[in-house]
Formats: sequence, C-alpha cells, structure tokens
Amino acid sequence: MKARTTITKLFRSLDSVSEALKCGFQVLDSRTLEPITDADLEQLSTSDLHHLQMRIG
Repeated sequence: MKARTTITKLFRSLDSVSEALKCGFQVLDSRTLEPITDADLEQLSTSDLHHLQMRIG
C-alpha cells in the first residue's frame, strides 16, 4: 500500500484563498481544523492568512 503524502499550501492573500475555494480545494483553519467557506472570507483579515492551509493529497 502506498503512503499518502499531504502537501500543504500557505496563503499570501485573501484572493488566493477565494481562488482555491472556487477551484474546489478545501481550505482549513489550522486553529480549529474547520473548513473555510466563501461566507467565512468576509470575516477574515490578512492576519488570519498564516492560519489557513490548503491540503492536497
């Protein structure tokens, strides 16, 4: 059985988070491990970016 590798992408702008969501990727808040939705974007600031992760794989 192959080991599963997880690639984590860190974000630099809220626009890149929005684009990831539009492309169907799951974005998680590392503080809560909850998925981020389009509605959540309105409540986020640039200081939250280092807590957001897109996991691939």
